Amino acid sequence: MRHSFLLRSVGRLLQADEQPVAVALMWTRHRLMMPYTVVVSVAVVFLATVVGVEYWSTRMGIGAAAAIVAATATTNYRVLARTTRGLLLCRGGRVRQVATSIVERLPDNASIIRTGGNLITGEWDVGERHYSVPRRHEQAMEQIARP
Repeated sequence: MRHSFLLRSVGRLLQADEQPVAVALMWTRHRLMMPYTVVVSVAVVFLATVVGVEYWSTRMGIGAAAAIVAATATTNYRVLARTTRGLLLCRGGRVRQVATSIVERLPDNASIIRTGGNLITGEWDVGERHYSVPRRHEQAMEQIARP
């Protein structure tokens, strides 16, 4: 069902004579994401202590929530689509799995190569950029990678 929302959101961005063939959600994280989330978490735990939050478990929970927000803020979501006119890279929504705007049209000969993965995500190089792709979008990525 989420995939159909993603497909429709890409379709709304296309011109009238163009249709989406396959779409996949992917993301990349900023290279300083880990230090940034640690600093934010520690700062929020310190702030919770200063304002009088009594229990350490509550402070740590608030710090963990802040770390999740910080990690999300340093993540760039993208949607890769193969359309009837070629490859398209779109900006993805942070909350919902939708395409929000077109970033660029990729050349038809752009390299799309799987470089690894684990049980949860696959790792792909799209042109010069490295992306993580959820497993449920792997089949679409393989379809997009085939010309």
